Amino acid sequence: MNRTFNIRNRVRSARNFYFPQSNMQQTFTPDRKSGDVRKNLTYYITRVQFQRIRQDIQSWRKALQQAEQMFYPYRAEMQRIFMDTVLNEHIAACMERRKNLTLLRDFKICDEKGNEDENLKKLFRNATQTNNNNWFDQFLGYTLDARFYGYTLISLGDLIRNAFPKISIIRRENISPDRENVTSLPVMIGGINFNDPQYRPWHVWVTTPGETGRETCGYGLLYKVAKAEIFLRNNTSFNADFNEVFGQPIKKMTTNKTGDERDAAEESLKAMGSQSYIVVDEDDKLELIESKGMGTGHQTFDNFEKRMESKISKLFLGHADALESTPGKLGSNTNSKPGGPESPQDRALDEIQSQDGIFVSNIVNGELIPRMQEFGFRIPPNYHFEFKNDKELAEFRRSEDESNQITANIMLTVAQAGGEPDWDWFNDRTGMSVIKKEVEPMPDASPGENLP
Repeated sequence: MNRTFNIRNRVRSARNFYFPQSNMQQTFTPDRKSGDVRKNLTYYITRVQFQRIRQDIQSWRKALQQAEQMFYPYRAEMQRIFMDTVLNEHIAACMERRKNLTLLRDFKICDEKGNEDENLKKLFRNATQTNNNNWFDQFLGYTLDARFYGYTLISLGDLIRNAFPKISIIRRENISPDRENVTSLPVMIGGINFNDPQYRPWHVWVTTPGETGRETCGYGLLYKVAKAEIFLRNNTSFNADFNEVFGQPIKKMTTNKTGDERDAAEESLKAMGSQSYIVVDEDDKLELIESKGMGTGHQTFDNFEKRMESKISKLFLGHADALESTPGKLGSNTNSKPGGPESPQDRALDEIQSQDGIFVSNIVNGELIPRMQEFGFRIPPNYHFEFKNDKELAEFRRSEDESNQITANIMLTVAQAGGEPDWDWFNDRTGMSVIKKEVEPMPDASPGENLP
């Protein structure tokens, strides 16, 4: 009986490891003391490594085929590709640049008339909470990540002192957007539906629109740039081989030694730096065949790298030069004076900022704030989140000042021509209040009398 009981316990432990139950405490969770599956579905996921593999165009195509399967679509292979895609330095810089366009903006919590409430804003970003003042910034960052990966499932975690210090995301390879569930292992059909009432309050599902009608949410910008990144990665590898073969000297030793003496000589040659080497007999012949364009062959790698990076910048930032351009150069129409017209690069970034701002605002107002109200945050129903558009206000004021200056020049021209300016019209036109200055009349004087 005792032996049978031990076998049953072992079988139950193995079953729970690979197919964990939502109502059981998992011994393999990151935090054994607070492994509440309701608040964080990460504790439902089996702790196994998601392997990285070598990626090529064929695997990029297979990932799309897996996502478009008619009955059981998955996103695991896409997410496997993204694991290496985001390691590219240019892509990482583009992602950070795009996210900062939104994360560095100030925001307000206001009513329908735009009246801001500073006390409500402290619920989202309170400088006095040294340990918890970043949770909302993390939420905004996770929300923006959905634009790159296609979707994000955010776990708010425990509510501590009016903040969510344990906010995190659920592993995307274990999420099925089409079935809206989290699986214990990637590429499984069954799992926990994160929209179930017992999980939904602590989880925010951020999705992007589908583009082909075959999917419930988009594939993300990373899939579109992954092909260019694979070419870029291979180009870097080929360039490294080119530099090693043609850019470094080859050590050559001619010898008649044999046996151990020949091996010892080769080992000595091998130890002389990291350049390639060769050992030949006196009668052996070695030739390094160079292409006709060998002298400029290295330029092909630079040219290809720039073209791939330009494509990536266009997709992420709306313009090929948005990441590296200097205002006033590259043929742009930027005026060096403050308030001058924007360059095409700046306009592209403004459009990206506006799009992402709307995307984030919809998630905060439609998903986060209702949950906060359910948790007891005292946010009035008529208050909402919005970004402050200081740049748009400054542009409006600049345009208004220019228009008023043109109107004032018209009035000056009328006065200099001997006419009487209509100041009431000027006030209505500009919204300014200008009062006509009263001129004191000249005193009467007799002919020849000195005037003061």
